[in-house]
Amino acid sequence: MGINFAPLEIATQFSFQAGVLNNNMLGFHSADNFPIFFPEEELLNFADAMLERMGQPNILLRFLENCLETNKIDLFRSIVRNYESKPNVLKVVNYEKTNNPRGGFTNLLQNLCYI
Repeated sequence: MGINFAPLEIATQFSFQAGVLNNNMLGFHSADNFPIFFPEEELLNFADAMLERMGQPNILLRFLENCLETNKIDLFRSIVRNYESKPNVLKVVNYEKTNNPRGGFTNLLQNLCYI
């Protein structure tokens, strides 16, 4: 009984969570990786549903960062547009203000939303 963990060199061959992406992986962990693995057009269809389900600010923040890193700007904008009325995005703003006050996320958010 108990839990057995695969050695890291084996585990990284099967699933991606963070770090260096191996193109031979079978899958990934966490919704924040959606922008890395799915086309923007497909994700745009589910943007509101994804936002409602990403209540942890660190997950949503990584999701938004992955949108920007993979050049999924329309997806980023659809999530953060009118962010003042979206509780989960407001959690990210408050999280960043607390944990990274000089990070500039709020300014980035405002600039990308209104361009």
